[in-house]
Amino acid sequence: MKWPLTIVAPVLSVSAVALAGHAGAGEPAAFTEEAIARGLVYQVRPFSALDTNTFGEGFAIVDLNGNGHQDVILLGHSSRMVGFFENDGTGHFTDRSIHLVDGQHVPKVVAPLASGIAAADFNGNGLNDVYITLAAEMGQMSPPNILLRNEGDFNFTLVSAEAGVGNTGFGHTALWGDVDNDGWLDLYVVNYTLRSQAANPTFRNKLYRNLGDGTFADISAGSNVDDPGFGLSGVFADINRNGWLDLMVTNDKGMAYIPNRAWRNNQGQFEDICYTSGLCLEMWAMSSAAGDVTGNGYVDFYVTNLPHHAGYNGWNALLINQGDETFIEQCTEAAVCQFVFAWASFFFDFSNNGWQDLFVVNQTQEDRLYANHGQFPLTNVGEATAIEGHPGVSYSSAYGDLTGNGALDIVSANQGHDGVAFNVQLFINHEGVKRNWVRFNVAGQDGNVHAIGANIEITADGHTQWREVYAGGNNYKAQNELVYHFGLGEAEHLDSIVITWPGGQVTRTLVNYPANQTWTIYPPEMLGDANGDGVIDVSDLLALLSGWGPVQSGSEIMDINGDGIIDVSDLLALLSMWGAL
Repeated sequence: MKWPLTIVAPVLSVSAVALAGHAGAGEPAAFTEEAIARGLVYQVRPFSALDTNTFGEGFAIVDLNGNGHQDVILLGHSSRMVGFFENDGTGHFTDRSIHLVDGQHVPKVVAPLASGIAAADFNGNGLNDVYITLAAEMGQMSPPNILLRNEGDFNFTLVSAEAGVGNTGFGHTALWGDVDNDGWLDLYVVNYTLRSQAANPTFRNKLYRNLGDGTFADISAGSNVDDPGFGLSGVFADINRNGWLDLMVTNDKGMAYIPNRAWRNNQGQFEDICYTSGLCLEMWAMSSAAGDVTGNGYVDFYVTNLPHHAGYNGWNALLINQGDETFIEQCTEAAVCQFVFAWASFFFDFSNNGWQDLFVVNQTQEDRLYANHGQFPLTNVGEATAIEGHPGVSYSSAYGDLTGNGALDIVSANQGHDGVAFNVQLFINHEGVKRNWVRFNVAGQDGNVHAIGANIEITADGHTQWREVYAGGNNYKAQNELVYHFGLGEAEHLDSIVITWPGGQVTRTLVNYPANQTWTIYPPEMLGDANGDGVIDVSDLLALLSGWGPVQSGSEIMDINGDGIIDVSDLLALLSMWGAL
């Protein structure tokens, strides 16, 4: 059945009028810009002629030291220094970009020609590593891309060469995902490949299989996904919810060369579904946002575009998933076509009303925030929420809960103009705190310790929502936080939580978990083992008894039957598992 043009809004929807209204007397706007005041001090270099070739830089919002707080990695400083900023948990930052070497303070990482970024734990040690693509001038071979292995405490080791992922193509975006479900995160690199370079495998898109020993095998040639288009972005997403990550790539100048691309993942083998899916539009495509904007439980895509060039008139595309591996373009119905030169975009629930909104970064015009109130059309509330950004040339933005209060904040890294550098911007969200929320981290299996590729479906007050998390892609060169975030409106507890791990074979259902907390969800084989030593013994029994009663954050591993209460039933289950797991 085709998805209808009108979506029926549940009771927890917030009216479009309320979201579009200005703040009341004495109240802050929905967003306030506070980067410098909070220690996020990083000057993005001014726009130059080189950027007509390299198209800006990205950045990442990611927990780098495993303490649950979202840190920030920034690119684009005139010195080419990569900015590492540690979050204290309240949205205040310490600059960790510089360290002491032989008595001198020097940058930890310098990345000339830095372009895109993707962060995830590729070696399974619990710390998120960082991959940075590099882009030379158009048509030139770039320096090798950078893979930084996270050693802890904001120290990194360059391992690109030994890992085998130092591609020298014209890199723009990188994506992490376990494409063969072997428990290790693989890497896909989107390159901007000129026609004259198409026969050279160095310049085509790359797929690297993680071998689980710190190295990767280049399987691009036999994968069917080594696209030679003008690639700018991409995303691993499970479009049919069968537990296998599919792939979508956006290509610039698609009407004159290679259009956007899409492949179904058939248990590790990729099959081209371009023209059966409706995803492969001929556009000047930039970003590829992924999220469930309709609430039907399947991933939709938003693709930004060039509005006009040499007689071409284009609009951004909103591709609605019909649940049968086909998509229908509905930007007109949703009122998000724009006809403005746009780059980054992403779906997120800024108001915590239970519906995913859409943020779009426009190159020289104001950015736009389209509020989703449960039905089409969406409402542009960018001006009313004070989220439009400063003048300059804008490429990248990303979201994450930087203050730890359950509301999603936005970082924007706009380039300056007329030789003036601009500081990055941090927009603190004051709207989302007016409603309830819940957040999840998912423990993974084998080397995929953060379960990239899992998905969660929740129901609260009769409203069902679905999410998956994307490590790289799902944006333009930038990365959003790796946390499952749900707005709950007025709902104070969750009726059900269904988690499906990568591969689709392992699931759990939880009930009666309260709102306004961040929960860690464990797969069945980890339950009861509080200290992770592989043995159920007295120490685990004591941990269970100390968490007795309604489940609290930190005791989730002892809620063995998933009913939201640690009680006799969990005790009996623990005793039945006594001994080695």
